[in-house]
Amino acid sequence: MYEEDLKKAFKLADVADEIGMKYFMSRDLKVETKPDDTPVTQGDKEIEEALTKIVVEEFGDSYVGEEGAREGSGTRRWLIDPIDGTKNFLRGFPVWGSLISLKEADEVTVACISAPALGRRWWATKNGGAFTHDVNGKQRQIQVSDVKNLSDSFLLHNAMMTWDKQPDGIDKVLKLLRKTWRQRHVGDFLAFMYVAEGVADGCFDSFPALWDIEAAQLIVEEAGGAVWTSANENTPVDERRSCVASNGNFQETILEHLGLSKS
Repeated sequence: MYEEDLKKAFKLADVADEIGMKYFMSRDLKVETKPDDTPVTQGDKEIEEALTKIVVEEFGDSYVGEEGAREGSGTRRWLIDPIDGTKNFLRGFPVWGSLISLKEADEVTVACISAPALGRRWWATKNGGAFTHDVNGKQRQIQVSDVKNLSDSFLLHNAMMTWDKQPDGIDKVLKLLRKTWRQRHVGDFLAFMYVAEGVADGCFDSFPALWDIEAAQLIVEEAGGAVWTSANENTPVDERRSCVASNGNFQETILEHLGLSKS
């Protein structure tokens, strides 16, 4: 149903991959600091400029990007994080990627996450399932795990210090992790993709904006998982929120341990 739009998402991802890899590991990469004290690189800016042009001039849709682009009009909106994991990118750490999603009216219909330095790509369409392209070139459909109990689970989390900004945040995280079988810090988009693949059973992040999680949410849900965020439909795209993703079997348990509201 969304084959043509998925092709468009792949085109955007291909362009982003090419530009990103051009600057990855570059010794003269230009880096600036944004007002929120996070870095933005020459790669982020060039990807956003290129994708904005394609979305607005070729697709005839609207574009919203992390680096400030707000162009085009209509009911079809592409939301893009040119480089998720910019700090990794600028230090030569390969866990970074471009996050691309299409929302028509009030529904996200297409998502693509491309991580060229890892040789990986993930995508999904509404009611069409979730898929990945492995480093060996093989394409496969993915689904979440069927682990039932928290005590048997493998959970992933973002940087621990971000939870220190919440009341008793670190203590809550540690209490939760102590009840799991295995736990690791795998941040950014990759944690969500490991949940979608069934590699991990759940993940949680205390500080993403909408462009960090919209594409990931559709992929996880189309893989059979569940995603909760503290935001609502009126929350600005750049406002930070808490987010929990899992295979769905102990979603409420994670939320309760972290002291997050389900309403």
